[in-house]
Amino acid sequence: MRRIGPRMEQAAKYVAANPGCVTYDAVLYVAPCGVPGGKPGIQYGYRTIDRAVSAGLIRREPGKGNSYRLYPATP
Repeated sequence: MRRIGPRMEQAAKYVAANPGCVTYDAVLYVAPCGVPGGKPGIQYGYRTIDRAVSAGLIRREPGKGNSYRLYPATP
């Protein structure tokens, strides 16, 4: 059984409120902020989304080009 952290839950709630969103939008929502000069938390955000997908909280489907669309997991 995987442990579900608060950022993973936050990602799942965002995707449930915005089904079909691109991965980058969800990443920006869950990534930590606050460091000047860029977005240093982006990679952390991608890892959070990847963990949520692996845990079955979010479903990822191919979108246009290299993008992916995120949807709530089907029961």
